[in-house]
Amino acid sequence: MTAVGTIAAALRGPALAGLMITCPALASGQPAPAPCDTDDGAVYVGFGLPRLAERIKAREPSTILVLGTASSLDYGASAESRAYPARLLTEVRKSRAVAPIAVVNRSIRGESAAALLQRLEQELLAAKPDLVIWQTGSIEAVRQAGADEFGDILDRGIELMHRRDIDVMLVSPQYMPKAVSVTNFQPYVGYMQQVAQSRKVLLFDRFEVMRSWADSGSVELDPAGKDAKLKLIDKVHGCVAALIARMIVTATGDKAPEGRERPIASR
Repeated sequence: MTAVGTIAAALRGPALAGLMITCPALASGQPAPAPCDTDDGAVYVGFGLPRLAERIKAREPSTILVLGTASSLDYGASAESRAYPARLLTEVRKSRAVAPIAVVNRSIRGESAAALLQRLEQELLAAKPDLVIWQTGSIEAVRQAGADEFGDILDRGIELMHRRDIDVMLVSPQYMPKAVSVTNFQPYVGYMQQVAQSRKVLLFDRFEVMRSWADSGSVELDPAGKDAKLKLIDKVHGCVAALIARMIVTATGDKAPEGRERPIASR
């Protein structure tokens, strides 16, 4: 599925090694907070997105490729249009638009990181993305796959994308009380945090953000009734889209933190 829209201009703000976005305290002129934003739901932007930033500043068309599993599709949502990849463009349009951007969603339900790695090069050749949003870790946790192997797969995938001068954002698993009571997600989330830091890529730590909602009681993540659960999933997708959009705005702005070292041929 491809949707075409617009990408935000640079976010004006203080120069920091890493930027912390706490949604209710966004700078004037930025999008209004999503309903489930809380003071505890802060997202850390430690690295920039150099290729995407370059395209935006040149006002050239850009492409974001989403690779994930069921939670990057419409599973549990009221419609495909309510999933976060489709809503991402709506969120970036709320900022000052400067260049056309396409979001291509090539997620597959139940696909492991290892299986994704097998098709990754083909997807990159087809979409020619400037940024890949890689949502992963859930399948490995449920299947109790080796955490070390998972970390190695992440590293190899990011290495492949960086060799092609493609920016990367990782998205960790969802936090749901019933799921975490029977599945240990922490080793996989931990590896994602480590790899993101060592490879200088952005991490939208969805697991920790949703856990903060649960801990603070700001969002009921285990509602009773089918309608309430449907509304919850739609709401979470909306918040994920808003937070990822704000990370992109920050990481491509004039005051963005330093990003990865780009291949010499791309400079």
